[in-house]
Amino acid sequence: MNPQAKEDQNYLIEYEYDIGNGETLKGKSLPHDRSWFGRIGEGEEIDIVVDPQNPGISEWRKEME
Repeated sequence: MNPQAKEDQNYLIEYEYDIGNGETLKGKSLPHDRSWFGRIGEGEEIDIVVDPQNPGISEWRKEME
């Protein structure tokens, strides 16, 4: 094993959101390394931006510090 090798893992956020008619849709972030996500933990609430003309299109926003 190479002691200088770094763990090469990517993570993503998977989320669900209600579009107002009782339907729940799912979305997910692009993969990034863990440090990119900051302090977001499993089950934590995040802000979701949804296209009102096409609620199947969404993206998440992380709090900027």
